[in-house]
Amino acid sequence: MIELLVVIAIIAILAGMLLPALSKAKAKAKGTKCISQIKQISLAARLYSDDWDDQMLPYGIVYTPIVTGPVVVGGVNGNGSKGWPDLMLSYTVATSLYDCPGNAPTLRLNIGINLNLAFNTMRYARVAKPDGTIHFADSQHILNPPETDPDLWVGRPVSWVHFRTPNDALYMALNDETRIVNRHSGYAMMGFVDGHAESSKASKAGLQFWVNGTSSLSNPDPRWLWDP
Repeated sequence: MIELLVVIAIIAILAGMLLPALSKAKAKAKGTKCISQIKQISLAARLYSDDWDDQMLPYGIVYTPIVTGPVVVGGVNGNGSKGWPDLMLSYTVATSLYDCPGNAPTLRLNIGINLNLAFNTMRYARVAKPDGTIHFADSQHILNPPETDPDLWVGRPVSWVHFRTPNDALYMALNDETRIVNRHSGYAMMGFVDGHAESSKASKAGLQFWVNGTSSLSNPDPRWLWDP
């Protein structure tokens, strides 16, 4: 009986040692998968642009009659516009590519496009720093938009496909405070205009360095990684 209790105790100790390691390994695997997905999305966006005379992937296109898609059901912009993930399906095929692996089980999507780059007039040739401009990233509608430290932003339990930048008039708009978030053990996965992807802190994007009344896109701060 004593021997059995000793064995059980040893098993409990080993389990206590192994479970945190397994949890970390699982989280790391999700981050690796996410960055791979974002890199694929970034490269597919370039293929889309090649077919559309260098036009960057728009946030959405409205069709008559309305056509949306299987990824963003109901479309975007509140008018049934076909969302950017559905515009890219001929290049990516898999609808699950747009679902962050780090999402809570009840959520989908939450890999967002930089709305600063998602207008119909935007071209790759106009991006001054392709290797220093974030195109896609882990993002979410956040609970605490007044927070000045991006690494402390907390996502709401909802699904989105964009993030806003401070020059956007709707950056602080009620119910649309979408930001880059650290979803993978304190890091966010980011895809850049040149096609590379990396893991970084949300604070490294430089969203917090916009100063209302002083900052402008014509006078960029070198710490911004979102300004074309």
